[in-house]
Amino acid sequence: MEIYAIGYFLFYFFALISVDKNSKASTNKVIFSVSFFILLIFCALRGIIDRDHQNYLTIYGYIVHGDGYLIEPSYYFFSLLSDFLTSGPILLFVLYAIIGLGFKFYTFRTYSIFPVISVLVYYSNYYFLHEMTQIRIGVSIAIAIIAINNWLNGNKKFFFILLFISCLFHYSALIFLIIPFMPKRRINAKEMAAYAFVILISYIMFILHFGFATAFSYIPIGYVQEKFAIYSQKAEMGEVQAINVFSVMQLIKIINIILMYFFVAKKHDDSKFFNLMLRFYIFSTICWVVFFDIPVFAVRLSDLFGISEIFILPYLLYVSKNKYIGVFLLTLFTGMVFYINIFHNILLEPYVTFFN
Repeated sequence: MEIYAIGYFLFYFFALISVDKNSKASTNKVIFSVSFFILLIFCALRGIIDRDHQNYLTIYGYIVHGDGYLIEPSYYFFSLLSDFLTSGPILLFVLYAIIGLGFKFYTFRTYSIFPVISVLVYYSNYYFLHEMTQIRIGVSIAIAIIAINNWLNGNKKFFFILLFISCLFHYSALIFLIIPFMPKRRINAKEMAAYAFVILISYIMFILHFGFATAFSYIPIGYVQEKFAIYSQKAEMGEVQAINVFSVMQLIKIINIILMYFFVAKKHDDSKFFNLMLRFYIFSTICWVVFFDIPVFAVRLSDLFGISEIFILPYLLYVSKNKYIGVFLLTLFTGMVFYINIFHNILLEPYVTFFN
């Protein structure tokens, strides 16, 4: 696990250099490029160290042997291409690493107010979750972010084209069809009060053990009743990992939302992208509680909307006129999240390459 910790301290060091007032733009560009290649090599050469790797190998075997398997078209294509060119699955993971990291770093460079800070936030959480584990959604959500920015800039045609491509990598990108119905303005007091009310009611529902699975089980449609009754029973029997609605990461998100709304949002209300990403960050927090009794929904939706933290959290540097207060908050957040992911949740096993 030491190599992951070394990586964190390296990117933390890069982040400190990038926010120094004497740091040159050319230096930051070099740091950004070096970060990309380090993460790319680290990701592309990994062996079986994550929870999904073996499943991907199994699915690869089904595809190349002509057995049917329900999965997105891109995985079929890359599996067959890897088998044709290398007679093995190695190229499959290399391609996903190149495409996923390539698009992610493009979004950091183009949409983040502090790209190097975004790399640190990304490394502490979504790098391990996406590029090192959930490789399909890692690519999908990066393309979706580009699609979203196209919508905000009025390029509606490209939004739908890119979102379609995103769905070829993971069908869950369909959730971003809500974008045309989302406001672009700054979150006002009434809207924030509504979000706070939803969060409060969600926690009350949790305390009362009345969640969506329970509510949906009363819908007078046999299949729906059965499906959600099963979800509820599995959660109660402990057959699925329960959602901890009071987890450290959830509480950190709530604190960040408060800081963003009261100390940052007014200063950047002209940024449509910031306004939307802040809404996504709030949605991520809400989904984690609302779907507490349907863990698969809670985790998936919270993670999809939570990608916004990569673009939102660099704004912590604007919480105070003294930017080092923001640096301290970023250190606290990224350090705790990194520790939880690697040493508590153990998202990854000790690093090995596919050569081992």
